Amino acid sequence: MSDTQQSNASEQFHKLSDHATEALNKITESAATSRATLSDQVDKARQAADTRTAALKGRVGKENEKISDRVSEHWSNVQESWHNLTSAAHGKSEDRHADHDAKHAEHDAKHAEHHAERAERNAMYAVEFAYATLEEAEYAILDATLARMDADQAALATA
Repeated sequence: MSDTQQSNASEQFHKLSDHATEALNKITESAATSRATLSDQVDKARQAADTRTAALKGRVGKENEKISDRVSEHWSNVQESWHNLTSAAHGKSEDRHADHDAKHAEHDAKHAEHHAERAERNAMYAVEFAYATLEEAEYAILDATLARMDADQAALATA
C-alpha cells in the first residue's frame, strides 16, 4: 500500500473508531433520553445508515464491472465474505509465489502490482463496510431501545 493510500486508510479507520465511540455514547445515553429525542435519534441513525449503504453501493458500482460484481458478491454475506477474503488472500499469495519461479520478472512485477491494487481496494471496501455496519448496529440498538420504551409504556397503560 502506498504511503498516501496507507495514510487514507489509517485516517478512515481513525474516523471509524471515532464514530464507534460517538455511537457508543449515544447508545449509553439513550436509556435516559426522552421518547421524542430517542425517536429523533433513531430516524437520524436510519438515515445515516441508508446514506452510507447507498454511497458504498454507488462507489462499488462505479468500479470496473468485473470488480464491482466480485465486490458486491463478496460483501453480501459477512461471515462468508470474511472467510473468502482471507482464504483468497492466502491463495493469491501462494499463487504469486509459484508464479515467481515460473515467469519473467516483468510479468511478476505486473502481477504483483495488480494484486496490490486489488488488496488496497479490498482494504478500503472493508473499512467502508465496517462503517456502514457500525451505523446499522447503532440504528438497531437505538430502535430496540425505542421499542422497549413503547412496550414498557404499553404495559403500564394496561396494568
